[in-house]
Order: sequence, then structure tokens, then C-alpha cells
Amino acid sequence: MCISKAELCLCISQILVAQYSVLGRHQGVSSQSESTTSQIMLFPKKSASSEEVEQCDLALDHWKKNLPQACVYSNELRKGNSGQPLFVACSLLHMIYFTATSALHRPRVLPAGPNQPEPQTLFALSREVVTNAAIGTTNIVHDMHNYDLERYLPTTGVTALLPAIIIHLLLVRSPQENERQPALEGFCLCMTVLESLRDNYSSADYATQFLEAAVRKAGMEDIIGRAREAARREDAKRKAALAYEKKRAQLERAQRSMDERITPPVDTQLNGFESLGTLVDSSTAIYNGHFAHSPPDSDAVLGGTGSKVAHDPNDMFEFLDINYNDGGESGGFYDMDLFSREIPGFGSRMPSPQPGDNLALFDQPYMDVLGI
Repeated sequence: MCISKAELCLCISQILVAQYSVLGRHQGVSSQSESTTSQIMLFPKKSASSEEVEQCDLALDHWKKNLPQACVYSNELRKGNSGQPLFVACSLLHMIYFTATSALHRPRVLPAGPNQPEPQTLFALSREVVTNAAIGTTNIVHDMHNYDLERYLPTTGVTALLPAIIIHLLLVRSPQENERQPALEGFCLCMTVLESLRDNYSSADYATQFLEAAVRKAGMEDIIGRAREAARREDAKRKAALAYEKKRAQLERAQRSMDERITPPVDTQLNGFESLGTLVDSSTAIYNGHFAHSPPDSDAVLGGTGSKVAHDPNDMFEFLDINYNDGGESGGFYDMDLFSREIPGFGSRMPSPQPGDNLALFDQPYMDVLGI
């Protein structure tokens, strides 16, 4: 981008030599303020060589055709954080190009004196080039205005806007309707952008005052005033809609970020982890199913009239016989046979104890202690 701008500056230097006389005044140090001042003024030459103008035209055309792809103008923003800065830089580059084109052909359209008319063919050609340059600058400004990026233009943007605004102002007085209305719209748009730069640059403020004075001098306050008032209303609506869209996008991003933090996305692929069914043994799940209640169901729920499953205590004690010998607790023993069946892993079944067996564990003193 910088190399292309430097090459364009070389073309501009050729244009200044071919079409303008440079006059510098008050160069050096001022005795009163003791500050260095320098003023450079450009005056169109009274007789410019057509060959020099054609050479400058060819140089500008060669510059534009050989631009690298990164410098070719596009009204679309590139993705990423660098999209907006690159768009502003590329827009400014092409605005300078249109300004240089206009500066090359404007002396033919606006001659320095009344006694220096240009041939009709050259006048028509230069008028078309200057008009297209103003339209090109306005189209770029329109794109920047839609993206709300015109406030990032440097002071060079003020210099690029002035020729386009002046040409639009001249075309507003054109007898052709197809030129007047687009010129009026382009003038209002460029003036809106120029006014937005007044807070940043004093040159923009000076240029605005100069153009307003030119409108008054041309006697077009009414038509220009009505058009600018309508343009201001439309611009206010556009800014309100743009602010609403930005606010809505911010809220959507915030909500999306909040949802991602609170609720993780569903992992349908398991990402290499086995499912729960492959980690649990089916036999273990069957045996442990009775103990999986949390909290455990009450007897009223399991055995009540509303329950569809009858309460069977034997289901929880597969290897126990709690109705052993039908003796009940009255015989001094718990009504439970721990030896009636074979228990896996503990060998064959053992003989069940009988009421007459001498079991020290269940003697009467021990029973008395337990209150049995």
C-alpha cells in the first residue's frame, strides 16, 4: 500500500510540473512569532502542452492497471481485525488517484482566463474525466459512510473531497436533469462527510466555510439547503439503525458467550470415552438393582395398595431363608437360616443349627443383656 502511494506521488509530481506553476510565499522564520511558515500556491499554466497532459494520463493509467491485488479497491471489508484499517487505507489511496486525475484535467474545464478557451474536443474529454473522478470519489465516500469509517480519514481526505464537491456544485447548475440530481446527491453526501471531519481538522472547518460561501455566491441556498436538510434526516435514520444493529450484535455475542460458559454443548460422539452400558456388568446391575433406591422406598410405598409390585422380602436375601423351621422369634432364635443354601465362593452348604445345639453365643445371659 505504501509503495503504491509513493508511485502515485511520482505521477502527481509530473502533473504539477505539466499543469501548474508553484508559488511559495513567506518562507523562512517570521520575525514576530519566531516560527517557520511556508505557503505554497498552485496556479494553472496559461498554456499547457497537450503532450505533457497525455503523458501524465498514461502514467496514471499505467499506475492503476499495475496495482497489486491488495491495493485494488473493493467495497467489501476483509475478515479479521485488519479489515477496517486496510479498507480506509485503500479507499484513501484511490481517492488520491481521483484527485490527481481531476487536477490534471480541471484546468481545461475551468480555464485560467476568459480568453483562453480550450478546443471543444479537449474540453469534452476533460469534462468527462473530471466528472468521472468526482463520481469515483463520491462512491468511495459512500462506502466509507455506510461502514461508519469516514471519521478515520486523515487530513488528506479533506484535500480529496474538495475537488469532488466543487465539480458536483458546478453540475448542479447543468441543464441536463440526469446530471443535476446525481450531482446534488453527491454534493450533500460529500458535505456531510466533510462536516463530520470538522471536529478533527481545522482544514475541514475552513473548507466547509469556503464551500458554504460559494453556495451563497452562486445563489443556490434554497435548493442546496433543502437537499442538505433531507440528507441530514436520512443520515440520522441511518445512524440510528446502525447503532441498533451494533447493540443487537453485542447482546447476541454476550448471550452466546454466556450460554457457552453455563451449559456445555452436548457431546454426541463421546470423544473416545466408552458409554455407561459398556462399563457396567449386567449381572452386577441386576443384583444391585434393589439397593439403587435413593432414598430407599418405604414399606408403605412398596407394599401399599397403590403399588403394582408386591413387597417380597425374600427378593433381597437370595441366599437366606427367613422362614426357617417356622419357629419364629419365640424359640429364642432369629427366624433366619444362614446355612440353608450354597453360597457361591464358600463351598458346600453347612448344617443348620437346631434349637437344642449348645451355642455359647446365644446363651441366656447374653440374651438377657440384649433384652431378648
